[in-house]
Amino acid sequence: MDAPKKENPGCSRGRFEAAQQELFERPPFSPEWPSNATKEGQLLAALLTGASFNHAEFIGEARTWRLAAYAHALKRRGWHVRTLTEDGQPWTGKHCGVARYSLDPADIDAMGGAAHG
Repeated sequence: MDAPKKENPGCSRGRFEAAQQELFERPPFSPEWPSNATKEGQLLAALLTGASFNHAEFIGEARTWRLAAYAHALKRRGWHVRTLTEDGQPWTGKHCGVARYSLDPADIDAMGGAAHG
């Protein structure tokens, strides 16, 4: 004997989840500030001015090739660091992807030129 089939009341899973997400406000933007004495702090200070960097440019700014590590650390602290891929030929001599990091403009606006000391 076949069991009766349960009918879904016309709500697909995707629509249900989207409706649920609209019920909750986003948490307030409150990222953690790294120490200004660290490379991570230097990167954040530069990004808050609206600057963007790839690895070759950041080595001139901070004398380190660990840009990706510092950008990732800022993301873990709550900053919305954007990663874009650009052609690396000018820096590497080869056609390859090179990451460029910048801070979301909303983060810069939210900070309003705030500095952490």
